[in-house]
Amino acid sequence: MIATDKSLLMEQLRIVADIGKVQPTQEFRAAPWHLAQVMGDDLVNFTFGTCDGLMRVLDGTLGLIAINNDEKGNGHFKQFMEFFEELAAAMYLGTSVLEIENKRLYKHLVEKWGYTDYQAPGSIGLNLIKGRK
Repeated sequence: MIATDKSLLMEQLRIVADIGKVQPTQEFRAAPWHLAQVMGDDLVNFTFGTCDGLMRVLDGTLGLIAINNDEKGNGHFKQFMEFFEELAAAMYLGTSVLEIENKRLYKHLVEKWGYTDYQAPGSIGLNLIKGRK
């Protein structure tokens, strides 16, 4: 299964979940973002434990657009990042983190997770990439 079109993201998430290729350590839920049609995009809203955010397929990567952790220090961000990378690999994609505004998060992803700078199509902010296929 190769993700080549952002409109396929929800279907591919279902397939990966159904075959049990990736086992999340927290409950993972995903649904089309409620404003996606209005904005003309196929963003997917997700929750993972106490984390929630938006993701999409972009330029051969599973892109993390936004993430929030309601309870800092509980390990859910680390568990989500591990799951996120496994999920992307199961879909034959690299990973990217887009439009980063938090400098601490940017530094953490570079130093602890091995991400490198990346200029995403149409982006004007800080972006990182890892394992692009």
